[in-house]
Parts: sequence; C-alpha cells; structure tokens
Amino acid sequence: ALFVGLLGVVLLLRPELDGDWVTAGGLVGLAAGAMTGLAYFNVRELGTRHEPELRTVFYFSLICTLGNGAWLLLQPGHAWNSRGMLPLLGVGCLATAAQLAMTRAYKRGATFLVASLAYCTVIFSSLLGMLFFGDRLDSADGLAIALIIVSGIAASHYSRRVASG
Repeated sequence: ALFVGLLGVVLLLRPELDGDWVTAGGLVGLAAGAMTGLAYFNVRELGTRHEPELRTVFYFSLICTLGNGAWLLLQPGHAWNSRGMLPLLGVGCLATAAQLAMTRAYKRGATFLVASLAYCTVIFSSLLGMLFFGDRLDSADGLAIALIIVSGIAASHYSRRVASG
C-alpha cells in the first residue's frame, strides 16, 4: 500500500529528472524528504518510549525555529512588519496543532496506516492549487489521486486486519 501510494505521488507530481533539478533547492528538497522519513521513525520511537507529545513537539519546534531563524538572518531584503505578523502567527499555530496531531498519530495509531494516509497531503495540495491558483488536473492526475486513495484504503484494511488478530 505504501508503494502504491508513493507511485501515485510520483505520478501526480511528475518530477523531471533533467539537469536543472540538481540545484541547491532540488538537493535541499531531497534531503528534506530523507530527513522526514527519519523524523517520523524517531517520533514513533519516542512514542513507544512514552515520551510526552508536548515535549516532542516543543523540541522539534525549538530546533526548527532556531535553524530557520538563523537562515532568515542570512537572507537579505526580508523586512518584518506588522502586516505580515498575523499570518505568520496563524501559520505557526496551525503548524503546531498539526505537529501535535501527527505526533499523536504516530505514537498511538497504526504507523503503516498513518504513513500511507500522509500521502493525502499531495492530493489536498493539488486540489487547493486548483481552487486558489487555477491549476488544472488531467486524467493522469486523476489516476494518481485514485492510486493514493486506494493505497489509503488498503492500509486501513490491512491495519484493521492486523489489529483484530
């Protein structure tokens, strides 16, 4: 199910492997994907060792804030103003709530199911792109979305079957 979901994500995103993708941004994206898998594994391990979710999210947020803050200081031309603070605060609050939910899901839920359903973020991003930015989806995108949904259903079925013994 995880593989089918990943296949759906690849079909939906259609990455191009020409020479232009090997840039600093492309490499950072690949590194971020690899680190995300490692982070999810560590979140699950912390959960099995009964680490409180609030503590896990606090330290994750602290490290991300310090790292991103240092990066921001190195970037020219990013003035802070009161107009941008409210949206930034909203993003921060929603990200914290999402991080708490994800941490709880990996701690208490079926890891396989949670990982498979995480692919749905790509579907939601595509649908929001249509709604807000006028993106268009074709039949190949529909097939990709169907694969992602089928992988989620399969993971759910498999998790229920394993839980029932």
